Amino acid sequence: MKKAYKVIKHNFTQYICAFMIPLVVMALVYYSLGIYWGSERSILASDSFSQYSNFYASFNNVLHGKGSLFYNWNLGLGFNYYAFMSYYLGGVFPFLVYFFFECQYSRFHLFINDC
Repeated sequence: MKKAYKVIKHNFTQYICAFMIPLVVMALVYYSLGIYWGSERSILASDSFSQYSNFYASFNNVLHGKGSLFYNWNLGLGFNYYAFMSYYLGGVFPFLVYFFFECQYSRFHLFINDC
């Protein structure tokens, strides 16, 4: 443990630079393209809205007791909904979909990505 601490302490500046330089470059490029917090543009892929609106609709059904948290028959021969949820819907914000209606999922998606 002491050896790892020494390595981190000795190379701390390099580790900070290795994190901050790409972060600053990416932030500058996004800003030059008009992509920043609260702007009209987004870095989301074009199919993001169509995919996630379906995911949120399915998750809303689970939250309202209309679907199973562990297995779902709505895709092909069924799929493991729990693993699906951990990948696509993991986090604290997707649970807020409970308070939105189906026609508002695209707005919810924008709200989540602005947070």
